[in-house]
Amino acid sequence: MGLSFTERRRTICVLGWPTDVISIDPKLDDDSCPDYHRNGNSRHHDPRPSLVHTLLVWVPGNPGQHDWYNSDFMDVLSGLGHGYAVRSVSHAGHGLLENGNRDHGCGDINSIIDVEDYCNFRGNSDGTSGVSPLIPWTVEGQVLHKIAYVDSLLSSIAEENRQHQSQSKSHHKNQDQRNCEFVPDLKFIMIGHSFGCHVIQRMCVLRPDILERISGFLFLMPYIRTKPSFLMDQRKLDFGGSHSELLIAISTNLSRTLRFFPDSIFRSVIRKGLDGGGGEDKSVTNIIAKLLRNPVYPRNFFELGTEELRDIPNEIDVAGLRLLSSYRPSLSQNTEENDCQHQRPRNQQQRRPIFILCAGDNDQWCPSFHGEEIKAFQSANLLPPSIKTTKIPGLRHDYVCQNRPLRSRVNDWIISKIFEMNNSIASRTDATDGTETRNSVDERFDVYNPRATQTILPSKL
Repeated sequence: MGLSFTERRRTICVLGWPTDVISIDPKLDDDSCPDYHRNGNSRHHDPRPSLVHTLLVWVPGNPGQHDWYNSDFMDVLSGLGHGYAVRSVSHAGHGLLENGNRDHGCGDINSIIDVEDYCNFRGNSDGTSGVSPLIPWTVEGQVLHKIAYVDSLLSSIAEENRQHQSQSKSHHKNQDQRNCEFVPDLKFIMIGHSFGCHVIQRMCVLRPDILERISGFLFLMPYIRTKPSFLMDQRKLDFGGSHSELLIAISTNLSRTLRFFPDSIFRSVIRKGLDGGGGEDKSVTNIIAKLLRNPVYPRNFFELGTEELRDIPNEIDVAGLRLLSSYRPSLSQNTEENDCQHQRPRNQQQRRPIFILCAGDNDQWCPSFHGEEIKAFQSANLLPPSIKTTKIPGLRHDYVCQNRPLRSRVNDWIISKIFEMNNSIASRTDATDGTETRNSVDERFDVYNPRATQTILPSKL
């Protein structure tokens, strides 16, 4: 059974700011489509689109582009099989697309922009002050930006389903546009990396209605505190945080200088610098080359980065994690079934799982002792056992710049946890005696073993 994907990249306006988004949906091959049905010795094609039962919503860290993860999207979807799709969004003002592929009134403005000039441009063009640098340059601004994105995503999914329903009355109309369809009780799984994990958590705290739509969370090296391993690194960090304007000026001048370097030499240096020369991903090389040679970008990066250092608490948000892992209501469209779900005893309901991946011991942005802290909170009954942590030795916080084998281990971990999440939901639904059919013992702080993972993966859907 073959599986291919339809990828769409574009720039839209969210809260008035150019924002890169990507959607990846399954597209069934004609030769392997499971919707072919036999009729005697012949086959006929049922033009129904591929059904999507789980949507993965991916939020990046800083520097804030979804482009870092594009190859990971494909790897994860290929490993999961049929029924899954991906949506991802870049941070406001931090995208990479230039010209073309625009939507929702952004005109010809590039998605990586001079924030102050853009504010002046929008103010002069429409006579309003509807855009603010607080959106791209602050933590809370980016949180509000993702809330607006999720709202628009939910609206677009509802509209797509209405279109599919109307098109289904005429099977042979617009077949090429009907690649996938979302089931009514679509499950959402939020995936975040670094700063993106904090954005997801704050979004769900501020919007309980969004939280109710989510089945679980995967947090990759969540940025909680900054704790450099060496004193010199701490001093550098302190200096940069205290002299952000100097840091921005130096980086801006460096970006202007790098534009004069021959492209081939510049890219060769980048490739050699990626994981000691082992970083073979061409897309990552292209992203780094674009960012380092764009004199506008350093201010966007450091304005948001220093806000992260100032605004994000240097401790685990126990209250936030408790809320995210709270008992989830049924997403069934059947009202009577929903009422029964809410009336069930708590031991027959299910908490939202939160899977946290930690990198090596030298990760100063997500220190590995977070796992031990979570374990201590769970022992004191301050956090539920549905929060599970895993550590992959050798992994860095910027794992997207590491070699393909290490990135594949992260993707394998994501695949295994999504299967575990969905199988847990299914087993809970199938249980008729009020008891769980799966072992819910928390792995606490296991060291990831890819060979062990292979033993728990079910056959492809």
